[in-house]
Amino acid sequence: MKYYLYVFAILCSTIIYAQDCNSILLGEIVDFHDNSPLSGATINITGKGFSTVSQQNGKFSFKELCDGVIELEISHPECTTKFVTLTINGDTYSEIRLEHHLEELKEVKVVGDVPKNTNSAQENILSVKDIERSSGNSLGDALKKIAGVSTLNTGGNIVKPVIQGLNGSRILILNNNVRMQDMEWGEEHAPNVDVNANQNISVIKGAAAIEYGGDAIAGVIVLEPLPIIRTDSLFGKTQLNLASNGRGGNITSSLTKSYKSGLYIKGQGSFKRLGDLEAPDYILSNTGIKESGVSLSIGKRDFIQGWEGYYSYFNSEIGILRASHIG
Repeated sequence: MKYYLYVFAILCSTIIYAQDCNSILLGEIVDFHDNSPLSGATINITGKGFSTVSQQNGKFSFKELCDGVIELEISHPECTTKFVTLTINGDTYSEIRLEHHLEELKEVKVVGDVPKNTNSAQENILSVKDIERSSGNSLGDALKKIAGVSTLNTGGNIVKPVIQGLNGSRILILNNNVRMQDMEWGEEHAPNVDVNANQNISVIKGAAAIEYGGDAIAGVIVLEPLPIIRTDSLFGKTQLNLASNGRGGNITSSLTKSYKSGLYIKGQGSFKRLGDLEAPDYILSNTGIKESGVSLSIGKRDFIQGWEGYYSYFNSEIGILRASHIG
């Protein structure tokens, strides 16, 4: 009698703890570059002994799998073998991308630390740290750190960049591929650009500047935002600058949300307010400044294509020194 009870207890425990392995894994093998299906890829479940081959449409399936974590080994001719870890929880679907250009010969490349808009040696790029240090200043003040660039000041806050002795209409400014022409209106007009809205600022001089326009005799100033990485992330920053001369400051803030699909949205805003500037012995009346700027960009970037919408607003009220008026 005891023997039968023991056998019955074993059978009950087996029934209670047995796992129902009825889950299905559906997968698809595609090319990383153009999403075309890859047929003939071998898929193995490591440690399980299960193996299959992708069909003409790149799809494959495994049946009667137990829920849990598995590792797939995917190999394909002219592709690097890839290992993928998946969590099976009921019927599961997964898309796997393979780099399908292993057979191509790799050419010799000379790669620099900072990407440039041209191949010219006369292109200088401001670093992100230099742009952050010039967050409370104008574009002309930020560009003074580049060799061959100086400034023309016609007021306390009116700063125009000068490249190789030329300024005004002889310098072309491209703000996110939009041509800015306000600096050509007169000596009292400085570039109407928010430095904080662009993290990639470069100055192109010489023959390479002709690519952007025949009137860019002195050079071209290119302002662009940094590219967004294709990953699920949320990041931003806020920077505050205070100035004793003028008793004011500047605050700028930006926030970026990106997705693995390539979709992204980015918002940026800045505000600057300074009162009258001061000389050692007197006040420079009517030299205050008030600036506000907002930019918003939304788009999607795939490996070979994409789209983008961009909106920018910048308003600047600059006071002209009262002592400079004679009538």
